[in-house]
Amino acid sequence: MRKQQVKLIIIAFIALAAALALFACNSKPVILTIDGDIEGGIAETDLAKLKAVKFSYDDDGETVEAKGYGLSGILEGIKMLYPDNKIMITASDGVSAVVRYPLTSDIYIYINDNGAVCAKGIGYPKVVGIKDIAEITVITQNEATEGYRIVSPLSDTVFVSRGNAKLRLFDFIAENHLGENIAEKYEKGKGFAVSDFTDKVKNAVYFEDYDILPDAGGAPLDWKGGKLVCKTGEEYKPVFGFAVNADKLILDAFADMKNALDDGKKVMFILPDGFSLQQAEHFKDYLTTLKMGDNTAIAASTNLSISPVALAAIVTGQSPFVNGVHFDKGESRAVLPVKVDDIFKYAENQGKSVSYIEGKGNLIITSVNDKVTYSVSDQRAYQNGIKAINDGADLIFIHFHEIDDVNHSDGPLSDEAKDKLLEIEGYIEDLISRFDGTVIIVPDHGHNTLYDAGGNAYGAHGLFTSLDMFVPYYVFEG
Repeated sequence: MRKQQVKLIIIAFIALAAALALFACNSKPVILTIDGDIEGGIAETDLAKLKAVKFSYDDDGETVEAKGYGLSGILEGIKMLYPDNKIMITASDGVSAVVRYPLTSDIYIYINDNGAVCAKGIGYPKVVGIKDIAEITVITQNEATEGYRIVSPLSDTVFVSRGNAKLRLFDFIAENHLGENIAEKYEKGKGFAVSDFTDKVKNAVYFEDYDILPDAGGAPLDWKGGKLVCKTGEEYKPVFGFAVNADKLILDAFADMKNALDDGKKVMFILPDGFSLQQAEHFKDYLTTLKMGDNTAIAASTNLSISPVALAAIVTGQSPFVNGVHFDKGESRAVLPVKVDDIFKYAENQGKSVSYIEGKGNLIITSVNDKVTYSVSDQRAYQNGIKAINDGADLIFIHFHEIDDVNHSDGPLSDEAKDKLLEIEGYIEDLISRFDGTVIIVPDHGHNTLYDAGGNAYGAHGLFTSLDMFVPYYVFEG
């Protein structure tokens, strides 16, 4: 009797193991990727975990019975960022169908005999019958408030939503009708570049990893992993945003300083912290030396457009990704060392004398960190600048901080900001009059005007807007 029970138990275990193996085989993940204008930017749905339903469709007069998953039901589990949307179903070869959402008829997602995820529209034009789906994209019809930013000097910041960014890479082919149902056919465009996306000639691409690609108009764009990507070198990297219509980047200051030193000139670099292009334009009737003129260009800052990150780019000529000084959202701002040679090291290697005049403390760690002259105020920095000129330094680097301080407290367009700007301009004018050499003046970032609960203006930056990303860039030849 006991042997018989053991035998039955063994048989039961074998049957259970077989059942589990069969279940595991039947539940192999079948992933449907949904991206675009949804929370998180991308989501994956395992069709194997959903319950398939029967549906039928007409195929040249013959009724075909099938099993699949209702697209409406799948999308109900996705949090869309905006109320009005379209849905783009894209095949692996780039052929796509775009329909309105909510759906006006049924679309089913099914798995064909080859294991490919496909779509079948009931009551929709045949173009919806996508074979081998690469992804499904939600495309908002509302004005976007997030996504890929295109910033341009003294213009509104433009947001291109993720879904619409993908759509820009595709060519519209035709609008198809079946009864009241409409489906638009698109095909993947060929040779789509940054200038096609922004519709501008001057373009710089800012990447998620804090790298920057200047002169990027011809750089190819693509869509991978639910993100807009741009080719830089031999790789494609996820895009953060675009700065357009600027003449230079602030990191070009390194090359301008280097070239002047190489030409045997003395160089004085002045950084008026937080002095924006908007301020230069807004206060132009009051400015003299800092009035925009023939010796002035428009420069784009870094991402983030904050002092440590921008300063590191200026003194190294490299993007934050390369020089190592950058901060993720919410990350505390430590005083970081630059990971590449800076202009101070270059000058000293050429036998040049260097004077680096800072405010009350360091924002970054440079090659001359032990030789910095600190200043308790901008007035003191000005006085230290006079001393450096009198001492005959070959490279003088002066960082004025107080424009930024007043911008933060009172707003960049306030009377207080104007008064401080004119005070610093007076210091700059006197320094230039005393100096025989090349003077380069480049702020690190601009400012946005925000308002507190009481309606009081204050300033902020680091937001990648058209106001905090652009600054005036001056070169004076003595």
